[in-house]
Amino acid sequence: MTTLSVDGKSVRVFQFGSGKPVVYLHSIFGEVGEIPFFEALASRGYRVIAPIIPGFPGSDHLDNFLKLEDMIYFLGRVIEVLDLGRVPLVGSSLGGWMACELGTWFPDRYEKLVLINSFGLRVEGARVYDIFRGSQHQMWDLALANGDGLDSLLEPALKFVDSDSLKLHLFSAMEATAAIGWNPYMHDPRLADRLGRCGLDTLIVWGTLDGIIPLAHAEQFSSLIDGSRVVEISTCGHVPVLEDSEFLANVVGDFL
Repeated sequence: MTTLSVDGKSVRVFQFGSGKPVVYLHSIFGEVGEIPFFEALASRGYRVIAPIIPGFPGSDHLDNFLKLEDMIYFLGRVIEVLDLGRVPLVGSSLGGWMACELGTWFPDRYEKLVLINSFGLRVEGARVYDIFRGSQHQMWDLALANGDGLDSLLEPALKFVDSDSLKLHLFSAMEATAAIGWNPYMHDPRLADRLGRCGLDTLIVWGTLDGIIPLAHAEQFSSLIDGSRVVEISTCGHVPVLEDSEFLANVVGDFL
């Protein structure tokens, strides 16, 4: 874990492995530590670079990020400062939304795009669960195929956190997520119209047991991004990165 200074703000960046760089943007849970998914990608010859999205525990607060556009621009600057060349983007959940926006705004900067159970769209008849109104345990039950396992799944991913309180970490993560996606709720009304100019080779991966974002969103992403394809994981919910790291790394690694 290193600290990067970007335009006067501090961003912590986790790196794992060596070889071809891949940028990973984390989910609403803020996982960027020593998770098996990173290890599995590293074993295939990739170096995973995972910045902590501003506002999440470990990076500076979101005081000056008043609009979604501020966040997208800043994340683009983080990757630019990392000086990785034309790099693939892999994003999960909230991070998938951010990766999708980056691929639409700056398609010439990125090589490929992987979206994993991503927020970002509003789909008629496929309502996204309100993650800000229910209890954390309700959200875990809906997010994961086995909601009771979140603590153990997140533990290695949060070793960098300067607190042993998982609840405090997740509260801060929800606060940061709300700053980005409170209103409009967890989507960008302009994104659907812009996706046609993405132009990146795109893989959409979806855990079909996700109780937060229905599978119809994967199909909508695919219909809007030319040439993209969808891979369903029937044993996973909202975060396949934590739930079935090995299978996901095989799918993503083959695509990359």
